[in-house]
Formats: sequence, C-alpha cells, structure tokens
Amino acid sequence: MKPLPQTARLHLLAAEGWLGLGNLGEATAELEEISPRLRVHPDVLTVRYQIFSAAGNWNACLDIGTAMTKLDPGNPLSWWARAAALGELPHEGPNRNAVKSSGIEAKAYDKNRLLSQLWFTFQILPPG
Repeated sequence: MKPLPQTARLHLLAAEGWLGLGNLGEATAELEEISPRLRVHPDVLTVRYQIFSAAGNWNACLDIGTAMTKLDPGNPLSWWARAAALGELPHEGPNRNAVKSSGIEAKAYDKNRLLSQLWFTFQILPPG
C-alpha cells in the first residue's frame, strides 16, 4: 500500500501523540482530519484500533482487526489485532457469533493460546 500523504501523516502523528498522553478524544479528532478515503489505510486503522483498545471498545477493535486482515492479510499485526479483540470479548450473548465466525471453538478459546499460535505461524512476538 502507498504511504500516506504528508498532511495525513502529520495528523496520524498528532493522533499518536494525543494517544500517548491519554487524550483519546483529541486523538480521535486528529484521525477525523484525515480524508475519508485515507481512513482505511492500515496505518490509520492501526492507530484507530489503539484508541478503541485504550477505551476498552473491543467490538470496535474486532471490526477494525477484521478489516485489517482483509486489507492486508499478510501482515501478522492484522491477525494479532483481531485475536486480541476476540480475547477481550465475552463469548456469550451477542459476541458469540463473532467468536463462532472466527473459526475458534469458544470452549477451547484462550487469548494466550491464540497469540502463541499466531507467533508460531508468523514467527513474531506481539507488541507489549
């Protein structure tokens, strides 16, 4: 994928800065300054994922992680993001379908187990 244009890159860096300061509202506002067609760029999705993760919005993280796996299936971070979101969601109620559609049996599902499977598959360690 092509790199972001300079203006979008500056907004992305500002969003990362606000995120680092714990100001999720300002981080989100910076991402909203990026043109809609560039908001699906993997770099932008990664920062948006981090914002939602910091807010504990795991349903949104799952949506972003799923989108990332479709946009860039060769990027292990995409799969890690999706797996981490699935690991934070309860496996009952409305989230049951998300877990079932992931191909993971809910009774056998364990976030650390899935992350270790990703590590063996892609030979990477997840951030953090």
